[in-house]
Amino acid sequence: MKNLILCTLLLLSTTLLGQQTGSPLNVDEYVAIKLLNGKKVNGQVVEINGDTYLLKTEIGEVTILKSDIKKIRKADTLEELKKQQYNAYADSYFILPSARPVGKGNSYYKNYNLFYNQFSFGVSDNFSVSTGFESYSFFVGEAPKIFFLAPKFSFGSDMSYFSVGTTLFAGLSDDETELIGLAYANYTYGSEYKNITVGASFGYADGGTSPVIFNINGQYPVSNKVSLVTEILFGNFDGVVVDLGLRIKTSGGIAFDAGFVTVSGASGALPILGITVPF
Repeated sequence: MKNLILCTLLLLSTTLLGQQTGSPLNVDEYVAIKLLNGKKVNGQVVEINGDTYLLKTEIGEVTILKSDIKKIRKADTLEELKKQQYNAYADSYFILPSARPVGKGNSYYKNYNLFYNQFSFGVSDNFSVSTGFESYSFFVGEAPKIFFLAPKFSFGSDMSYFSVGTTLFAGLSDDETELIGLAYANYTYGSEYKNITVGASFGYADGGTSPVIFNINGQYPVSNKVSLVTEILFGNFDGVVVDLGLRIKTSGGIAFDAGFVTVSGASGALPILGITVPF
């Protein structure tokens, strides 16, 4: 059974890492197009020919070959497209998820403190999958190597979302494989840029479950490119775990996170340094 679950984890991870996304366009739609060479074009579709799209952009009309397109994102207005660049990661805070979806066709890579690696993919408007691994164990010899797979279903629209999901962890060592799961439910209220999330989760392994842990997360914009981000965990354990920091978003869609995590009653805190890169 463990080998079957492990093979499923690896198969899904490989499939997701290899996928590319796109969708057909219609005249008058506002779109952000990412090309195979890495360039991005924002504009309104004004003409569709057999192999090309003609877009009206801020610098004039641009013709794009359909075969050169890697990914397409749509919006109701050009201004909405610009705003989306600055918050491509409304589905999560630092490590913990919100209830908002990744969004169909969206994908990104996230790294924290060099050793936490995560790849997230919007499979549909309501379903997303994250997968990843920690890399610290690759440098310390006999420590088990940890991989994870995290599917999430999101329901709602605009200012209100509810989600359910699970994270499956596989710890691999030379002589055994350990599997642990985490199930959760979250509710998020607010926009992509300013919101609060409340939720609950519990762990499961070998037929048993852990006590329920509760979370309160949020982000609040302090400027067009900088947001305050926090995560709070509490439950049937001593103390309260608190993350607090800033997310700085660039015009190219890359986000930098800087903050700290501490436990109430502790004398110190650990730094959080991260980067998120859409692809």
